[in-house]
Amino acid sequence: MELLENPLVKPLLENTHGLKRARREQALKILGAALHAVEPGAAIRNILNYDSTNQKLLVANRSYDLQQYERIYIIGAGKAGWPMAAALADILGERLTQGIVNVKQGHGPEAGKATGRIEIIEARHPIPDEAGVEGAAKMVKLLQGVGERDLVLAVISGGGSASGSQCSAGAWSGPDTRRPTSAASSRDRAR
Repeated sequence: MELLENPLVKPLLENTHGLKRARREQALKILGAALHAVEPGAAIRNILNYDSTNQKLLVANRSYDLQQYERIYIIGAGKAGWPMAAALADILGERLTQGIVNVKQGHGPEAGKATGRIEIIEARHPIPDEAGVEGAAKMVKLLQGVGERDLVLAVISGGGSASGSQCSAGAWSGPDTRRPTSAASSRDRAR
């Protein structure tokens, strides 16, 4: 959906005419283009290219011959983990073996949307929780089975250190892991 068609944006254009409306529409088009450019899935599609005929995956300037790999995995953590993993899954298609991605609660796929071969685990942020720990443990278990003929692609975004952590409240016998995170969050909110 284009930004100008968004029902939340339409009121910005009400009761404006002529040059004022044209400038506002132009500003909204620029904003829409900027938002599209930084959309995580679009960013992945811009940096990755897959030639299915030759089975070559080009990531930035590095080429991977996928004929050399038996299995391809995606792991990841962070608020943008789902759209990045979904873009990778679309690009790789049937070549994708499996994926496990931890995302912030509420940042997973829309209800009822299929995730294909990618398991999405919603976890707390900024304070780690058991769901994040369990998801990280699943990733570690998956990685322990990886061999020389496997390719692992990682998608990590903001919030990945909390949602992909193997430490949660009570997981340490030492100082409470939540205290530094809570203090940093409180400090950041005060700014």
